[in-house]
Amino acid sequence: MDDLISIIVPVYNVEKYLNKCLDSIMKQTYKNLEVILVDDGSTDNSGIICDEYAKKDDRFKVIHKANGGLSDARNKGLEIASGNFIGFVDSDDWIDRDMYKFLYEGIKTYNADISIGGYTFVWHNQTLQLTQVEKTIIYTRSEAIEELVKGNLFRDYVWNKLFRKNLFNEIKFPVGRTIEDKAVMYKIFDQANTIVYLPDALYFYRQRQGSISSSLRSINRYGNYKAESERYFYLKEKYPAVENILFKKLIHSSFLYCEVVICENINYDNDIKIELKNIKTFILKTLVELIH
Repeated sequence: MDDLISIIVPVYNVEKYLNKCLDSIMKQTYKNLEVILVDDGSTDNSGIICDEYAKKDDRFKVIHKANGGLSDARNKGLEIASGNFIGFVDSDDWIDRDMYKFLYEGIKTYNADISIGGYTFVWHNQTLQLTQVEKTIIYTRSEAIEELVKGNLFRDYVWNKLFRKNLFNEIKFPVGRTIEDKAVMYKIFDQANTIVYLPDALYFYRQRQGSISSSLRSINRYGNYKAESERYFYLKEKYPAVENILFKKLIHSSFLYCEVVICENINYDNDIKIELKNIKTFILKTLVELIH
C-alpha cells in the first residue's frame, strides 16, 4: 500500500478561495491522504467550510484554534500529522490533481528525502509559470543547499514540495514572525541526503493584494532580515561555497529593513534599537574584515 501523506492547510479568512483549494486536494489521484485543516481563528465562514469538507470526506481533519499566525497553524498540523510524508498547501491556492502522485513517485523512484515541483503564479486571470525544467534533476545535500541559496531553480517555499516527516522532528516554524519558510528550509535541507527536482508546474500560487508575501511592511522586512541572518551564520562554515552569496543577501536584507524602519517612521522601542545596533555592528565589523 502507498504511504500516507499528511497535507497541512492553514486556514484564515479565505472563504472566497477555500472551496477551490479543498476541492483540488479532495480530487487528488493519490488517494492515501490525511488532510489537516487548521482553522486559525477565522472570523468569516472559513471554519464552517472546513467542517463541511470533514463531513464529506473522512480523510479531512479540522482543528479550530485561536489565531496564532501561519507558523503556529503549521506547527499545530505537524503535531498531529500521522503520515510518513508531509505536504503543505496555502488555503487561497490550489493544486493540480496529479501533484502529490507526481511528488511521491519522485521520492520513491530516486529514494529522495524531498521532492520539488514547479509552480505557477496567478494574478487575477494572468498566469506565469516558474521554475519548470525539462528533465528530473537529482541533488546531493550540498548541491541542493547551493541551489536553494542562489534561488534560481527553486526557492524556500514549502508548498511545492513533499518531505519525509522525520525531517521535521527537531524543526518548528518560528511563531510570531513572517517569511517563515526561509527561516526553516535550509535547516530541513541540511538534514536531507537526496533532493529531487521534477518537471512540470502543478502548484498554483495565488497573488493577492495585501497578502503577507506581497507586503513590504517592516514586519516582513524584519522577518526576511532575521531569516537571512540566521541562515548566514548556520550555513557559512558548513557550506563555504555559498558564503559570499549568503553574505550579499544578508547585507541587502539588512539595508532593506533599516530603510523601511526609517520610511515608516517607526517608534523606536528597545527591541528595534537593539536590532538596528546589531545590524550596524555586523556591517562595520564585516567591512573592516574585508578591508584587511
